[in-house]
Amino acid sequence: MRVIFMRQVTKSKKIKILPYPEWLVKAGMSKGIDHDRQHLGIILAAGEMIKVRQVNAEYKEKLKLYLLNDNKNTQRSISFNTDWIELSVDAISVPFINTPYSDGIIPEIVFEYPDTSKLLPVYEKGEDESIFFESWDKQNAEFGVVESEYVIILIPEVSKDRLKSFSTSGGIDTVLGFYQDIFSFNNSLAGLSFEPQRYSDGNTRNRYFAKADKGGGGAAYYSNNWIASSSGSINTFWLSPNATNWGCLHEIAHGYQGGFIDDKYFSTREVWNNIYAACYQDVMLGAEKFNKGWLYNFGKQKEVEKSILNNINNGKEVNAWGERSKLYFIMLMLEKAGVNCFTHFNQIYRERKNTDQSVGSVLDMLSNSFATVENRVDVTLFLQMVGGHISKNQYQRNLFSHAKAVYPLNQLLQGDELTAVKKTLDLNSELSLVDVDSIEFTDIKSNLTLQFSIDDFAQIYGEELLILNGDNYVYNQSIMDKKQTLYNLPVGAYTLRIPTGRNKKYAPQINYLIVKNEDSQTQVDFVHRIGSPIVSQKISLQGLNDYTFATIFFDQENDTVSVDITKTKPHYHFPGMYARIRIKDKDNNELLNEVITGTNQSLSKNDFPLSSCYVIDIFHKEPGRVKLTPAYKGVIDNKSSYNEFIITPYGLQNIKLNNDPKVFLLENIKSAAEMLRSHPIMWHANFSEAKDNIYLAIDIFPSPQKEGLLEQYADCISSYYEKPNEDLGNAFSFIFKGINDREFLTTKLNLVTKKLEVKIVSGTPHSGFKRTYAVLRYFNADGNELLNLDIIGSKKQAGQEWVFPISGYGGEKLYLQHVEPKNRLVITNIMQGIRLSSRTSIQTYEIESLGLSRCT
Repeated sequence: MRVIFMRQVTKSKKIKILPYPEWLVKAGMSKGIDHDRQHLGIILAAGEMIKVRQVNAEYKEKLKLYLLNDNKNTQRSISFNTDWIELSVDAISVPFINTPYSDGIIPEIVFEYPDTSKLLPVYEKGEDESIFFESWDKQNAEFGVVESEYVIILIPEVSKDRLKSFSTSGGIDTVLGFYQDIFSFNNSLAGLSFEPQRYSDGNTRNRYFAKADKGGGGAAYYSNNWIASSSGSINTFWLSPNATNWGCLHEIAHGYQGGFIDDKYFSTREVWNNIYAACYQDVMLGAEKFNKGWLYNFGKQKEVEKSILNNINNGKEVNAWGERSKLYFIMLMLEKAGVNCFTHFNQIYRERKNTDQSVGSVLDMLSNSFATVENRVDVTLFLQMVGGHISKNQYQRNLFSHAKAVYPLNQLLQGDELTAVKKTLDLNSELSLVDVDSIEFTDIKSNLTLQFSIDDFAQIYGEELLILNGDNYVYNQSIMDKKQTLYNLPVGAYTLRIPTGRNKKYAPQINYLIVKNEDSQTQVDFVHRIGSPIVSQKISLQGLNDYTFATIFFDQENDTVSVDITKTKPHYHFPGMYARIRIKDKDNNELLNEVITGTNQSLSKNDFPLSSCYVIDIFHKEPGRVKLTPAYKGVIDNKSSYNEFIITPYGLQNIKLNNDPKVFLLENIKSAAEMLRSHPIMWHANFSEAKDNIYLAIDIFPSPQKEGLLEQYADCISSYYEKPNEDLGNAFSFIFKGINDREFLTTKLNLVTKKLEVKIVSGTPHSGFKRTYAVLRYFNADGNELLNLDIIGSKKQAGQEWVFPISGYGGEKLYLQHVEPKNRLVITNIMQGIRLSSRTSIQTYEIESLGLSRCT
C-alpha cells in the first residue's frame, strides 16, 4: 500500500483590527458589525484541513476562523488563540478570519494548508480586473472575492459570467460603486459620520459580507454574520447594481435598524429597513419610482392607497397594518417633514441609549423630530386619524411646539379640487400631508362652529380662545358663549389653544381643528380633572433578568389603583409563592389578595377606586427587585421581603420606614416645574396641562402651605385659578317685583348679542306705595342717560319696551332702586344660574365686557 503525504504550506498574516462600536450596539444597531472578515488567500478543497493559531503573546482575545461557501449547512467555524486548531468541511470552502474588535493590539496568525489548494481570486476596487479573471479562469476556481471599503462579496463560480458581463458597462467597479452609493446614502440617513460631532454618531469602517446560501430561507436574508441570497447564485441580489433592486436595498438596511423595531405600540420589524430602501428609490428613481418602486407595488399605487383607506375607514389601527401600508404611512410623514427629521430621530435615539436616558415610543420620538427639525410639522392629527399611539406628554409637547399641523389632502378636499391641488403642488399622493399655508392659494374657506360641552361654563367663559397655524395666530377671541362660530377659516388643520378652567381644571378632548371645504360644527368636550399625575406612583415587581412581571399603579389623576400581572413565569427558580399583593380598605376589609407563583402564574388586571384603598402590603422573595417610579429613596425597603404602605393623598407611606410622602411630592412638583420651564412655549402659555398638573398637585396641601406653594410656583401655574365671581357672566336679568311678587319691570342684559332689553308690564306695581317704588336709569358708555324710569307704586303703568345696543367693551351703567329689595329686586346671573348677593335698596352696576361690576 502506497501512502501519499501532501506537503503543507505555512504562512503568517497580521490581522487588521477595528474599534468596537459600542455606541451602535447600545442602540441595537447591528450594521454588519460581525460581517467584516479577512480572507487567507486560498480555496480549501472538500475534506482538506487547515491549521491555525495566534502568535502575538500580547493579544489575549480569541479569533474566529470561518470556512465559507454557498451553503450554510456545509460551513463551519471555530474560535482559537495561541493553541493550534484544525478545521475542515466536506465541501469546497474559503477560509476567513473574522475581523476582531480590539483596542490597538494587532493579532498575528500562522496557518498551514495543503499545497494543492487553489489560490483565491481576489479583486479590490480600482485593480485590473483582467488579471483577476485570468487567475480565476486559469485555476477553474470555485469561488472569487470582490471587495471594497464597504462590502466583501464571496462569488460562487456560477455567478462569474454575470460579473464578467459588467466589462461593457464600467466593469466590477460599477458593482462596487453601487454599494458605495447605498452605504453612503444609508449612513447619511442614519446620521453616521467618520467625523462625528457626537460620540454616538460615529461611523464604523467594518464591511458587509455578501454571499450565496443554498440552505437559506426565503429569497434572501440578513444575519449577524452576512447577507445571503437563498440560492446557489448571487446574480439577482448582489450582482444587480440598479436602484430597482429592492431585495438588496432591503437586506442591507436591516443593519440600520435600532432596538426600537419591536415597539409595543408601533412595531416596525420588516418596515424600518424599508424606509432606507424607499428613500433611496425616491432619490435614484425619481418619477420612475411609481412604476418600479416597491412602495407603490410597481405601478399599483391606487391599490396601495385603497388598502390604507380601508384600514382607516374600518378603524384598523396602524400597528395592525401590513408592511407596505406601514411604510407608506411613514413615508407620507417624511415627505412633508423632510428626511432630516428621520436622521434626527436616529441620532437622538442613539444619544439617549448611550447616555442612559429614557427613550419614548417610536411614534413619540418620530413626532417630536417632525415638530422640531427641518419643516417642523405636527403630525398629531394624522396619528389620531390612523389610530397611532402617542403619549400624553408627547401630545402636549407637539401641541406647544409651534409646528404646523398637517392632514391628508384627500381628507380636506374632494373631486376636481383635490385633483387640481395635487397637481399644482406636485404631490406624490392624494394622501400627502398638507398644512394651511400650502393650500392657501386655493382661497377655499368655510365656517366652523365650536360647541363647548362643560359642566361649569363659567370656568372658561371670557378666556382666550386661540387658533394657530404653526406660530401664527389665526384667531384670537374671548369665549363668550357655549357656541362660537369661526368665520372664513382657510381650509386645513389648526392647533387649538383652549382654556382649561379656573379653580376647577378640565381636559379638553380636542386640541386641533380640521377645516374642510364646507361649513361644519365640532363639539369640544371638557372632562373635569380630579387629580394630578405628579402625585401618581408605580411599584414594579421584577423577576428573572429583571423583567417586570407585575405592576401596581397608584393613579391619582383618575382615582384608580391598577394591579397588573403580566408574566406567567416570573422566575423558574421559585416554583411556589414568589410574590404577593394585598390591598385593604380603611375597615381592614381585604379587596385583593394576589399570590404570584414563580413558574405557573395566571395573567390578570384588577382596578380599584383609589379612594377605597387604604393599605397595601407587598411580599417579594427578592426585595431588591421591587422598584418605585418615580424613584425615591426611603419609600421601599429593599432589604426586607415585606413592605406595607398606607395610601395617602400625597403618595405612599411605608409603615416601617415612616417616610413623609409630602417630601417626595414636593420633589416631584419641583421636577415638574423645572421640566415645564425647559419648554418655553408651554411655560408662557396661559393654559396648559403641565401647568394644571402642578396646580392640582399643590391643591392637595393644606393652608397655609398651599398658598405658599402657589406663590412659589406662580410662574408655573395659570394665573386664573380663583373661583369665578358672581358678576362674571354673559347674560343677566334684573327683575322688579311688586304686590304678590308680580313682575312689573324686567331688564335683560345679553353680552353675546350686545343688547339691553327693558320691559314695563302693564298694571299697578303695588297699591300700597303712593310714592316712588322703583327706579331704573341707564347710561351709555359715554355717560349719556338714555333711560330714566321712576315708577310710582300705586300708579298704573302702561306696557312699554326698549332695546338698547351695548358696546361690548363696557362702560355702560345701570342704576337700580327698589323699596323692597330683599325679595323683590332679583338680579340673576343667568349663565351661572345664581342670584347676585346684594340686597340693598339702591344698587349701581357698570357693564363690563365679561359681566358686571358693582359700583360703590
